[in-house]
Amino acid sequence: MKRIILIAALGFSIPSFAQNAKLAFQKGQKIEMTVESKKASTVELMGQAMESTANATITTSYDIKDVNASGTVIEHKVKRLVFTADGMGQKQSFDSEKEADLQGELGKILEMSIKNKYTLTLDPTGKITNVKLDDDNPNAKPDAETEMIADLVSTQLGLNLNTPKAGVISELSI
Repeated sequence: MKRIILIAALGFSIPSFAQNAKLAFQKGQKIEMTVESKKASTVELMGQAMESTANATITTSYDIKDVNASGTVIEHKVKRLVFTADGMGQKQSFDSEKEADLQGELGKILEMSIKNKYTLTLDPTGKITNVKLDDDNPNAKPDAETEMIADLVSTQLGLNLNTPKAGVISELSI
């Protein structure tokens, strides 16, 4: 008898665990997200261990341009990218707010990620239905080398610096 009651109670409670994951934004709302990544790794090569570390922080802003029943239109911009890396006897650092860093070799490589401005359209559940690159976006026509560098930087820093694709869940969705 106790088992039947327990099974019935469990059966009735399962629907209560389902959540309605609808996103709620307001037109004109501004959202700022800061993602911090810390990565430490050790590689052994020919019996010698090499340690490397990378710390990165990226601050992005999302401006809610339109909200309607079919979804939300959001403009994405990178506000700041900061990182330090130490590996194989070399130390590198970068801060997108320092003009000297932007003019350096690394700044030219990271420029496409820093200026990566685009507009997302999300359905009510947070799934990306459309991505429109800004007209002056350096990623508007990325070449193979640019995509490869973006992937490498993303992997090394532990941050996603690439333009998202339609069909994936937005990072604004929890």
